[in-house]
Amino acid sequence: MKMEEFGQMTKFRKYNPSAAIKIAQKKAKLSDADYRKLLFDLTGKNSSKNLTDNERKRVIKELNSLVNNQPKTPAEKKIWALWYSLRIFFPFTDRGAKKLYGICCQASNERIYTGLSDLSKQGKYKAIEALKQRIDFHENNVPF
Repeated sequence: MKMEEFGQMTKFRKYNPSAAIKIAQKKAKLSDADYRKLLFDLTGKNSSKNLTDNERKRVIKELNSLVNNQPKTPAEKKIWALWYSLRIFFPFTDRGAKKLYGICCQASNERIYTGLSDLSKQGKYKAIEALKQRIDFHENNVPF
């Protein structure tokens, strides 16, 4: 095989959807355990190999939203950590960043335009307290 032919073959690599998900996981800086939990919460499956195309798109979209919403301050990290504890009580369609921003806006009486960094220090504190209260409410009022 000539080098020119080898070069032509490498241009047409097969797309590996599982690899795309792994790359998005690394960009989102998720541990394997957190990734598996997110995968199971979104799809009910433990492996990306068993996903349908729509499930795969949903997982990649969620991982990309995590990359775009990386927390910058300790308060923002706390808000996101509380959100991941709380969001399991919401339906799949209501678990995104927009829902979190809505809760934070309501608690702080401030507007969020681009992310949690738009909130004042006091607004972040109020959002943290509101999220804690919602977690307590849902944990105490959900029958198991």
